[in-house]
Amino acid sequence: ARRPGNVYMAEIGNELSERIPASAWIKELKLSGDQVTLYGSADSASELIPLLDESPIFSDVKFLSTIRKGRDDKEIFRIGLKIVAPESASGGNS
Repeated sequence: ARRPGNVYMAEIGNELSERIPASAWIKELKLSGDQVTLYGSADSASELIPLLDESPIFSDVKFLSTIRKGRDDKEIFRIGLKIVAPESASGGNS
């Protein structure tokens, strides 16, 4: 199991599933160390940044390219973010 920033891949998938609305699709997810790139489409790509930024395991969420319209009238996006350990995971043994 890969653990970027002490966060399991399943946690990353769960967090993305909870935060990304049903009207958005992730077509490609790339993980390199603690960096994640998401490529996909959404009714409103600009609403994704604050949703992802509110996550305790994501930081530095930003668009990596300009939003553009696809043939299906959805907005195509490329978002980058960093994986960080949640506050509860960074503490000692209690």
